[in-house]
Amino acid sequence: MKDDKYGEGSFEYYAEKYYDDIYRFIFSIVYNKDWVPDIAQNTMEKAFKKWHSLRKRESVKSWLCSIAKNETASFLEKIYRQNDRDREYMNEIQEKFTESIVDEDILNMLIYKENFAELTEAWKMLDDKYKQIIALWTSGDYSEKEIAKILGMNYNTVRTNLRRGIQKLRELYAEVEKGGRYEE
Repeated sequence: MKDDKYGEGSFEYYAEKYYDDIYRFIFSIVYNKDWVPDIAQNTMEKAFKKWHSLRKRESVKSWLCSIAKNETASFLEKIYRQNDRDREYMNEIQEKFTESIVDEDILNMLIYKENFAELTEAWKMLDDKYKQIIALWTSGDYSEKEIAKILGMNYNTVRTNLRRGIQKLRELYAEVEKGGRYEE
């Protein structure tokens, strides 16, 4: 397929078509709206530079998601080296979560905040091999087959890791909720 300058088949066409999907995909991994634009920009820059190497235009969305996944991982590596910023990020998430609760009942707000903190703690303890799969799956935009393609994994491995990851997250959450640390 010949690329038109800005028509169907051009990088600009696909970048515009899939930008929102890539944005949501990145957000489903990092849950930080301040980081997403930077990661999305890095993703699009890298995709633009590598556009000539894409063989099948039918695979553009998966290809962009793969680049986004790698750019997100690189970005998070830089961020997580700074433990203070990580703690600050988790505090910001908690504040934003409690601010978004419409219920005026203070007791309910405290319960929501406590549950969120426990779920966040359980999520931190979850093995990384489950996190990406669960994040993609819970975003609601991707089937298990699409997740397998995006992550370059076997479909059955994705299915198994999704089920095991959800079960492990439930176990970790229950352990954190009891006030203990999860031990295998």
